[in-house]
Amino acid sequence: MPKTPPRLYIFFGLIASGKSTLAAAWSARQGALYLNSDRVRKELSGLDPTAPRRESFAAGIYTPEFSRRTYDALLAGAREALRQGREVALDGSYQSRAERERVLALARELAVDCRFILCRCPEALLKERMAERQRDPAAVSDGRWEIYLEQKERFEAADELAAQGLLVIDTEAPVAALLDLLAERLAAARPAITPPTPKSLKEESNHHIPPVRSTTAMYNRMYLLRFPKETIDQPIICNLVKHYDIEFNILKADIFLQQDGVMVLELSGHKKNVQAGINYLKKLGVKVETLATVVSRDEESCFQCGACTGICAPGALAIKRPEMAVLFDPEKCSGCGLCVTVCPVRAMSISLDPESIVRA
Repeated sequence: MPKTPPRLYIFFGLIASGKSTLAAAWSARQGALYLNSDRVRKELSGLDPTAPRRESFAAGIYTPEFSRRTYDALLAGAREALRQGREVALDGSYQSRAERERVLALARELAVDCRFILCRCPEALLKERMAERQRDPAAVSDGRWEIYLEQKERFEAADELAAQGLLVIDTEAPVAALLDLLAERLAAARPAITPPTPKSLKEESNHHIPPVRSTTAMYNRMYLLRFPKETIDQPIICNLVKHYDIEFNILKADIFLQQDGVMVLELSGHKKNVQAGINYLKKLGVKVETLATVVSRDEESCFQCGACTGICAPGALAIKRPEMAVLFDPEKCSGCGLCVTVCPVRAMSISLDPESIVRA
């Protein structure tokens, strides 16, 4: 039998409507890749996802131009995962018809079932959630009441999605009940996208959204670099970012003029880009060693949302049913660090293993 194509879920709505909580929980339940617009926006700007930004509406990192980058990055991440056969849950406001049409276009191109889930709740509950969010140091969203009022004014009704099987979920109930309700309604719904000629998910298309840079790390490694003194004055790290679309984090550096240099560097990005960047370093005469890493979890910080389980390829993170508890098996962990990038409360962390250095 042919393999069933993956589904694309879009959880959208106004600030504090409960879409992120439901989207993260649904992703964990389905093993889907969870892509959150607030987190991606801040990562694109170089900020910690939990760093507060009290920007005015459509200002700072919330300008239309930066929002365009953010939602392009969400689509790029969804495209790659869907082509690999993985389900994806997008979490964002998607307040304009044009933005929603971009998602529909991607679903039609890849011949996948696309489900929009509009989340809503009474304004009294919205206010309660926003007040609670302001007190939570791990909160990712910057939504405030005045921003909500602006967003409400500009939000375009999703009546164009009626033919696509739009689902509307009132999020007042407990998350467990909402998950069961959503599963029931999805099971009863017809496929929203039924193209006349299904295409392989791995087939390349001549009409696609241009690839964009996303700092949601797809591959993460730490390296020990030894620079010959002849290369010290060259913009090597700058070239890694400019030409290979790689994120970097310098953990330690001893660089002096006319002397060999040493640097401990964390590189993140698409795997092929990181590998191409390493080859570039080697051609310059830089000695590259891969540092083994150790991933750990802060049990007190983890609130069992399960967002990490959907992206853990080796199965080190998994949900124990029916308790819905997130289990972590360090023995299965490959040290890739993907779980660190999706954890909303930073319960997962990655560090160097000083006992093990493997030559790249």
